[in-house]
Amino acid sequence: MTAPSAIHITARQLTWLAALEWVHAHRHIVRWEAIPFVPYIAGDDDDLFQEAVLAAVQALRVAQNQDPQQLIPFFRTIFRTHCLKLAVGIGSTPWSEDLACTASREVEE
Repeated sequence: MTAPSAIHITARQLTWLAALEWVHAHRHIVRWEAIPFVPYIAGDDDDLFQEAVLAAVQALRVAQNQDPQQLIPFFRTIFRTHCLKLAVGIGSTPWSEDLACTASREVEE
């Protein structure tokens, strides 16, 4: 078994865990912001909460050097943007040229 002193948590892991905890504690904000977009999103609650965690990570990084009271407005703006992208069918991951090449090859075949 690994000794407790041998366990190292990186800053990224700590931010991710903080985002998970924050989203779990603020589910009411997640649902409130997602309500207008839910009928247009092809996903379930798990997908919404995953997007909320991603938005929380981004908000935590932005609000890290600012007033902690700014976290909720940052989160709300980022999460609404994620929901809007999901509602119109834009993936939340950045576009990759490798994906474009693979898709064009599949069409040709």
